[in-house]
Order: sequence, then C-alpha cells, then structure tokens
Amino acid sequence: MICARIESLILKKGMEDALESFAFRKAGADAIMIHSRKKDPTEIFTFVERFREKEKDCYIVVVPTSFNSVKEEEFKRRGVNGDLCQPIDASYGACDSEGCYFDFGEGKGPRNATVC
Repeated sequence: MICARIESLILKKGMEDALESFAFRKAGADAIMIHSRKKDPTEIFTFVERFREKEKDCYIVVVPTSFNSVKEEEFKRRGVNGDLCQPIDASYGACDSEGCYFDFGEGKGPRNATVC
C-alpha cells in the first residue's frame, strides 16, 4: 500500500494546496494521510468532505494529535478510514484504549497497527 502524506495544512499552505493530493491518487497512491496543527478538527473535516466529493474509494488516514476530542465513530461517519494516534492521545479521548484503527472496507480494521 502506498500512502501519500499531505503536509499542506501543517505548513499552513491552505486547503487548495492540500486538495492537490488528487495528483498523488492519480499517480498511484492507495491512501492519503492528512493532519493539521489546529486544535479544532474543522479543517480536517473540510478536507475529507471536499476530497470525498471527487474521490470515493481512496483511503483517508488522519493524525488527531492536536484535535484529540474527536472519537473514532465521528471520523468513520465523516469518511475517514483510519487514524494514527500517539499513545498519549488515548488518554485524551482521540483514540480508544485499543489504539489506532484502520477500516479498509469491511468495518473491522486491525488495531495497534505499525505504519511505516
């Protein structure tokens, strides 16, 4: 699996720059990983919504370190396929006690997966 890591929002380059991730998908990426420095998840949710308007099948993985109030169910409902959490995130609610989740289509993704 090829996962394209999008740093546009971290680098404050804006949503349009982040949405250029369609080019990575066309180049063969199986997944898009997106994260943000903002404490509020709105920027990530906006990215997911706009990305999903054009791309329904690509996996989206988020890194909820700074917006750790969002629960796994909310990510899934909004079209996110996985989250990468640091161990400390679980204590703040972003991840459940079982760690990260990945849902690659069957609703039962592996937990505590190692991502390289």
